[in-house]
Amino acid sequence: MGYKMKKMKKIKFKNWMVLIPPLAIFLKKGMGINFVLSIILTICGYFAGLMHAIWVCDGMTFEGADDDWI
Repeated sequence: MGYKMKKMKKIKFKNWMVLIPPLAIFLKKGMGINFVLSIILTICGYFAGLMHAIWVCDGMTFEGADDDWI
């Protein structure tokens, strides 16, 4: 797959993340606690759901945190 194709896929994924945050988490991580939490946060407030999607999909972590804590 060429560089342009990878870049286009990344741009399309970012668009889904902004438009429908739970869908982006589902596409990236599948069905799970992050997906359910994203739905709840998006219902409570779109901005909260968006921030959660960015955190989960872009892989931002706290210092010293590992993925096994959930």
